[in-house]
Amino acid sequence: MQIHFIEKEKDFKRLAADANRWESGNWAVTPEVAEEAVGGDIFFHKQRTSPSYFGGKVLSFRQTESDAGEVRVVFEFEMTQGHRGQKTDRKGWTSETKIIRESA
Repeated sequence: MQIHFIEKEKDFKRLAADANRWESGNWAVTPEVAEEAVGGDIFFHKQRTSPSYFGGKVLSFRQTESDAGEVRVVFEFEMTQGHRGQKTDRKGWTSETKIIRESA
């Protein structure tokens, strides 16, 4: 699975003691989608038509709650250079998210 997000603010957190492990969060995806994303690829874009500027392999996720009480997801991922510069077409985006599932 690939999951793409529009992240204009570059709101990432580097996890202590490991420069390649990062968090990005408060995403409006279901825990089921987050679980499916573990082991897959995560990409961050400034806009739908721009190539990714950051990303990696999803290691895990945790649930959190927004100020409005909505369930949100924080992803932990291992950053790789290969996840930069990746493009995806305009089809399939919601407001800030695009999910690409591998066909069987």
